[in-house]
Amino acid sequence: VSIASSSSVVASVLPALLASCRASYPNIALTLHDAPPRRVLELVRAGDADMGVLSGPLNDSDPHDLRDLSTETLFSDHVCAIVPARHALASHATVRWRDLSGASLFLLDDDAGSFDVIARALDEYGASNVRLQRLSQAASVEHMVAAGLGIGIQPMHSGAASAQTLVQPVPLWPSVTRTVALVKRKSRTLPAQAARIWTHVISSYDEEHKPLQTAHA
Repeated sequence: VSIASSSSVVASVLPALLASCRASYPNIALTLHDAPPRRVLELVRAGDADMGVLSGPLNDSDPHDLRDLSTETLFSDHVCAIVPARHALASHATVRWRDLSGASLFLLDDDAGSFDVIARALDEYGASNVRLQRLSQAASVEHMVAAGLGIGIQPMHSGAASAQTLVQPVPLWPSVTRTVALVKRKSRTLPAQAARIWTHVISSYDEEHKPLQTAHA
């Protein structure tokens, strides 16, 4: 069974999810395609991947992008501020967006499905004079923050399981989320083994769409 997924999900949510699939179905071999989001869609449409895992504001997408695909929301991931562990904000229950005014901010690029959502929230909720820098890896965001070079903003579950103890995620208020969803072709019935994995992935998330526990969570 082949699964395509964007890098930010591969680095965070997928390890626990694939381990759960393997534990439940040890005789089903899983193949993972790590690809940019549009490539994930191409692989699923071409049948080179049985299913894909996508992140982003899927309801904001061009409807033509998903018109031939079935989607199943797994969970909604809250955006948080990543601050040094000794930062004044690290002990706060939440951080207001406007409290980020004047800061250097490190954001993940569009592979995480969050950049445009975060940019809009910064503007809408009054964070002024911010300097945005786009990085491709959650670990890079965390290293920059740990070095005292700024504050990171990323979905709570974008960080890798090996996330540093030198940084602290703090939820942002008002809450902003991205969606993590499972996709497959509408026109194709999944083979029996792929259908078992599809059902297992969906059932791994409860009715509130909470993600499987990971070290970073």
